[in-house]
Amino acid sequence: MRTKNVIKNIIVELLLYTVIGIVGFFKIKFFITYIGSEMNGYFQVINNIVTYVFLAEAGLTSGVIYKLYKPMATKNYDDAKALYKGAKRIFRIIGAVVLGLSILALIVFPFIVDATGKDLFIVMLSFALIIASCLISYFACSQAYNAVFFSDQKKYIPVSISNVTKIVCDLICLGAIFYFRNLLVIAIIMFASKVIEEIIIYFVARKEYPWLKNFTRVDTSAEKMSKDLITHQVATVAGSNIDQIILLISKSATVVSIYASYNYIYTFISTVINKITNNISHSFGNMFALEKEDKSLGVFKEYFAFCFFLGLIVAIPFVISSRSFIYFWIENKEYVLSYVTVCLFAFNLFGSSLIGSLITAINTNGLFKETKYFALLNAVVNLVISCLLVSKFGIAGVLFGTCFAFFVNAFWRSIVIAKYIFKKISKLKLFINCMKFVLVFVVLTIVLGPVENYFYTNVHSMLQWFMFIIPIEIVIVVISYLICLVVSPEIKNVFARFVNIVKKKVDVRKEK
Repeated sequence: MRTKNVIKNIIVELLLYTVIGIVGFFKIKFFITYIGSEMNGYFQVINNIVTYVFLAEAGLTSGVIYKLYKPMATKNYDDAKALYKGAKRIFRIIGAVVLGLSILALIVFPFIVDATGKDLFIVMLSFALIIASCLISYFACSQAYNAVFFSDQKKYIPVSISNVTKIVCDLICLGAIFYFRNLLVIAIIMFASKVIEEIIIYFVARKEYPWLKNFTRVDTSAEKMSKDLITHQVATVAGSNIDQIILLISKSATVVSIYASYNYIYTFISTVINKITNNISHSFGNMFALEKEDKSLGVFKEYFAFCFFLGLIVAIPFVISSRSFIYFWIENKEYVLSYVTVCLFAFNLFGSSLIGSLITAINTNGLFKETKYFALLNAVVNLVISCLLVSKFGIAGVLFGTCFAFFVNAFWRSIVIAKYIFKKISKLKLFINCMKFVLVFVVLTIVLGPVENYFYTNVHSMLQWFMFIIPIEIVIVVISYLICLVVSPEIKNVFARFVNIVKKKVDVRKEK
C-alpha cells in the first residue's frame, strides 16, 4: 500500500506541476515582454522576501507531519485529532506573527528597490496582496488539513486542488498581463485564487476525515519541535532564496530578471525532484515508525542510488540545452550566460537531488534538534561566499557560494545519518559515496563542453531544440543507468520494484 500511494502521489503531482511549469514559461515571457525586465525582477524579489517572512512558520508543518506518522499508520485517530487541533491553534498564532513581520517588510522594501512614484506604489500594493494571499491558509484551516493528508500518504488530494487552482489562476494571469500590463492586477488575481483554494480544501477535508469534527483534547507538542526546525527553515531559504536579494542589492533588477529566467527552469526541475523525493519521504516516515533498521537501511541505499540517477538525468540535459532554450524563449542575447555559469546552476540541481536522500533520512527520523546548528553553518557559508564573490563574478559568484555549501551540507548530513540512524555504516562512507557521485558529474560536464557548444551554435529554432533534446534525453537516461550500475548497483532493485508494480497492474486487468 505504501508503494502504491507513493506512486499515486508522484503521478498526480508531476502531471499537474508539468502543466503549471509550461504555463509558467509563457507567464515569464509575457512579464518580460509586456511589463518589462525591471518589473519582472521586482516580482521575483517580492516572492523571495515573502519566503523569508514566512520563516515564522518555523517548520511547524514538518513537525506536525512527523508527529502524525505513527497515529495515522496505526489508525489512532484520538491522538491524530489532538495533534490536528493543536496545529490549527498554533498556525493562527504564527499567522499573527507573520502579519507583523509582513508589515515590517513593507516598511523596509522601498529602501532596497530603485522604483519611485507610481511604479513604487504598484510594487508595494502588489507586495501586500501577495503576502495576504499566503496568510489566508494560516488563519483558516488548510495548513493543518494538509499535514493530515500528507502523513496519511494522500498528498495527491490537497495537491490536486492547489495545482488545478494555480493552473486556472496562471491562465487568467496570462490574459491579464497582455490586456492590463500591470503587476497589481496579477496580485489581485493571485489573492482571489487563494481564497477559492482555501474554501475547496475545507470541504474536501471535512468529507475525507469526518472524525476531525469532534475534538476531545489538544496536543501542541509539535510546537517544541518547531523551535529546532526554525534553524532548518533559515538554512533552506538562505541556500536557495538569498541569491536574488543579493543580486538586487549588488547589481540591478535587470540582472535579477536574467538570473530568474534560468532559476525558473532550475526551480521547475528541482521542484519535480522534490515532489518525487518528498512523496517517498512520507513513506519513509511510516516505515521508520514500523520497520527494523536492517530493512530501512536496504531501502535507503536504493533511494540514495535513485537520487543519484535522478540528478544525472535532469542536470546533464540542463548543461547541454539551457543556454539555447533561454535564447529562443526570451529572444534576448543579454539573457544568455556563459557555459561555466550554466554548469554551476546544473551542479546545484544535481546536488539538490543527492542531498534530498540525506534530508529524507534525517527529517523522517525527527533529528531536527541534533542538526540545527549544522544547518545554520551551511547557511552562513553560503551567504558569506555569495556576498564576497557577487561584486566581481555576479551571478556566477552567488551560484559558487551555493555549490561550496553543498560539500559542507553533504559532509555533516552523512555524519549525522551514520551516528543516529544507520549505525552499521562508517561515518565517512556515505560522504565518500557522495563525492564519488560528484566526481562523475564533474567529469561529464567537462566532456560535454564541446557537445553543448555544438548544440548552442547549430540549433536555430525552438522546434529544432525540441527535436534535438528528446533523443538526447533518451541517450542520457540510458548512459546514466549504466553509470549507476557501475558506481551504485542498488539502482537495479529500484527499477525491479517499479517493474513488479506494473506487472501486478497488468495481471489485475487481465483477470478482470
